[in-house]
Amino acid sequence: MILLKGFLLGVIALVGIADDFMGDMSRGFKGHVKVFLKEKRFTSGGLKAVVGLLSGIILGLYIGSSVIELAINALIFAFSVNLFNLMDVRPGRSLKLYIIFSLLFIWGSEQIVLLSVPILGAAVRILPLDLNEEGMLGDIGSNLLGASVGFFLVFLGELPIKIFLLSALILFQWVGDQISFSRVIEGNRTLRYLDNLGRKQI
Repeated sequence: MILLKGFLLGVIALVGIADDFMGDMSRGFKGHVKVFLKEKRFTSGGLKAVVGLLSGIILGLYIGSSVIELAINALIFAFSVNLFNLMDVRPGRSLKLYIIFSLLFIWGSEQIVLLSVPILGAAVRILPLDLNEEGMLGDIGSNLLGASVGFFLVFLGELPIKIFLLSALILFQWVGDQISFSRVIEGNRTLRYLDNLGRKQI
């Protein structure tokens, strides 16, 4: 399992590097689809979505799930990667979300703990740098966080739980595309406080 996670995170990281250096201005899922339909080319974000889905399929095949569960696992993985990319528009936001996800979900399995704790430790270490704008995750960093979360979400349990998780991730994708997370966060006092916590105030 360690080798599989290392391989998948490596692939997602490479796509993140491509997005960092060659990314275009297309935003959101609809934006990437429009470019593909009109110009018959993949954006870097579209390529990332395809690679994320294929990586999720590899993970689903490793688990040995049914066709339906394999598709759900693949989508959970791909949407998890994209969620953290959507969140990475303010200092510390993706890292805070990753830390919360980790504390909520990784403790059910000893194997998942062993696989996730190193990245959790790195996230805690990097968080002050990101909050103080002394460094940034970029797509490579947010992709790695999302892929790590997606990896252990597919091990969370029975099919109904996975259907709920996928539904939530699809909702988050819709919110990110149609409304923007920043607008939702700014409109809620608690979310705004948590989002600004530790960040440099101008």
